Amino acid sequence: TVMTGLLRGASIAGHKMKMTHGWGSEGNGTNSSQFEGFPGGKRMAAGQFSNSRSGGYWWSSSSDGSSAWLRYLSADFDNVYRISHLQQNGFSVRCIRDVE
Repeated sequence: TVMTGLLRGASIAGHKMKMTHGWGSEGNGTNSSQFEGFPGGKRMAAGQFSNSRSGGYWWSSSSDGSSAWLRYLSADFDNVYRISHLQQNGFSVRCIRDVE
C-alpha cells in the first residue's frame, strides 16, 4: 500500500513495477520503481500452475482470516491489484526493506 501510494496510486503503479521484458501480450513495464516485477504465475492448491507469462503474484504479510492478501500485476493492465486467496495456494514472496 505504501509503495503503490509512492508510485502515485494503484491504477498506474503496476506499469512502473513491471520489468521491461518477460511479460506476454506486450505487457512490459518501465521498472522505474526498481521493483523488478516478473510474471511468475501462480500455483493453485490442487497443484496446477498458470499465468507464467501474464501474471505476477506476491504474498503480503497481512492475513484475511483463513486467507491472506496478495498483490497482483497483469500483463494486460497497468494496475496493482489487491486480492485475497487461500493460504494453500502458491505465490511469489518479495521481502522489502523500509528505507530510513
